[in-house]
Amino acid sequence: MLAVESEPSAANCLSSSTFRYQRREPERTLLHRIVRENLATFLHEAAERYPSGALPAFITEEFSRYLRCGILSHGFARVRCPSCRDELLVGLSCKNRGVCPSCCARRMADTAAHLRDSVLPSVAVRQWVFTLPKRLRLLLAWRPKLISLALRLFLRALFAWQRRCARRQGISEPLCGAVTMIQRFGSALNLNIHFHVLVPDGVFFEDADGDIHFQPLAPPTRSDLTKLIRKIVPRLLRKLGAEELPEHAEWMASLAQSLQSGTGSSADDLPRGLCVLAEGFSLHAGVSVSELDGDAMERLARYCARPPLALRRLSLGQDGQILYRTKHAAPGAPRLLRLSPMQFMGKLSALVPTPRSHLTRFHGVFGPHSKHRNRIVPKTPRAEPLPPKRAAALEPRTTEPSPSLLQHATAFPSPKPPRGPYRLAWATLLRRVFAIDVLHCERCGGRRQLVALIQTPQVAEKILAHLGLSTRAPAAAPARAPPQDPEQLGLFAQDGIDPIPPSWHD
Repeated sequence: MLAVESEPSAANCLSSSTFRYQRREPERTLLHRIVRENLATFLHEAAERYPSGALPAFITEEFSRYLRCGILSHGFARVRCPSCRDELLVGLSCKNRGVCPSCCARRMADTAAHLRDSVLPSVAVRQWVFTLPKRLRLLLAWRPKLISLALRLFLRALFAWQRRCARRQGISEPLCGAVTMIQRFGSALNLNIHFHVLVPDGVFFEDADGDIHFQPLAPPTRSDLTKLIRKIVPRLLRKLGAEELPEHAEWMASLAQSLQSGTGSSADDLPRGLCVLAEGFSLHAGVSVSELDGDAMERLARYCARPPLALRRLSLGQDGQILYRTKHAAPGAPRLLRLSPMQFMGKLSALVPTPRSHLTRFHGVFGPHSKHRNRIVPKTPRAEPLPPKRAAALEPRTTEPSPSLLQHATAFPSPKPPRGPYRLAWATLLRRVFAIDVLHCERCGGRRQLVALIQTPQVAEKILAHLGLSTRAPAAAPARAPPQDPEQLGLFAQDGIDPIPPSWHD
C-alpha cells in the first residue's frame, strides 16, 4: 500500500504525519525480480518432477497475478483533483493471499479493522495459539479439509472449559465465541499450519429480561492449559485415525495412548509466556488485551492476520543466493537462511492457500448464523479519528446520516442493523493505518476523486505514453536449463508442494 515501514497510530492527526503518499512500484522490489527471473524455470522443473505434469493451477495463477499487481501497463485507477487537475495513478491489485506482500498487508489491515469495528465488542480478549507437530502440519496441508476438523475439536474443548468456569460462577447457560486466523507459515518461510484464536476473556449470558451481558472469567493457568491439551490431542488423533489414514494410524494410536496414560513426555513450560508443550503440540495463551485498549486489540488482530513474508528481511547475496532473516529460530538453527532461487520459489509455493479455503473463521456467538450475534457485535462503526465532515469527504459516494439520525438510531437500536461493506475503501484504510489523507490535494487543498478505472491495456498504454511514463511491464525471463544436482531444484518434500504420500515425512 505504502512505501513506509513505520505504522503510526490511527489516533494521530493527519497534519502531524511526516509521511507522504507514493505509488508503490513492485517491479523495483527484490521479490518481484526474483519471481519474474525464476518463475518460468521453476514451472518447467516442477512439470518434469510432478507426476501430474505441472504444479496446481492455483499456484501458477498466484505467481502470474503477482507479476501484474500494481503495474500500470496492466491497468490503473485515475484519481484527480477537480480544482487544479492534479492526478494520481493507482495500480490495480491482484488480491492474492500468499505471495503478494502488498495485497496480504491490505487484507491484514482490513481484517483487523473489521474485527475491531464490526465483530469484537468492548471486552477483554485473549489470544490462544494452537500448534501441531511437523508430521501433522504436512498432513493438514496435504488434506485441507482436516484443518476444519482440527480447529473444530480445539474450539469445542476450549468452549467446554469456559462453560465449566462460568457455571462455577452461577451462570447456567453461558455463551462463547471466537475468531480464528489460520496461518500456514513460520518465521523461516516454513510450512507451519497453526491457529491464532481471539477469544473473549469471559462468557456472554442472557438474563431474564432477554438482555445480553458479559461475565469476565479468571485467566487460565498452566494447569488449565495442560488439561486442555491432554483432552484435545487424543480426540484429534482418534478423529484423524478414522479418516482412513493408514500411513499414520500406528503413530497416532501410540501417541494418544501415551498422552492418556501419562507415560509420554510431560507438558513443559516455555521460558516466556503462558505456554505448555506435549508430544510436539503446543498451546499458548499468554497474550491478552483489556476492554479499554482498542488500539492494542487491533494491533493483535493484525499480528494474527499478518502476511507470510516481509520484504525488509529479504536480501540477495553476492553469490546469487537469496538471504532471508528469520524473526525466530529453533535452538541451533541459523537466523539467516541461504536459499537458491528454486528453493525460495518452492517455499513460496507451499505457503499459497488452497482456493475457497477461509483463513478467517467465526465461531460461537460471532458466527454468521448465531441468533445472538446481532446483540453482541458493535451495532454502529466506532468513531474515526477525523472530524465527521472531513471523514465524510473521503467517501464522496457514501451518504453519511445526520447527527440527529444517529442519536435516534442510538436511542432506538434496530435488532438487525444494516451491514456495511466488509472491505474499507483504499483512502480510508491508508488514513487509518498510516494517518495519511491521500485524497487531500497538497497543491490547492481540494479533494481528489476517482474519475476513471482503466483496465484495457491499449488505453492504459496511450495514457502512460501521454504522461511520459513507461508503457511496458518488466519482461519475465525464459526458462533456463535445469541444474545437474537434483537438490538444487528446490522442490523438496518439506515444502509441502510435492504430492507424495505423507508416510514419507518424518
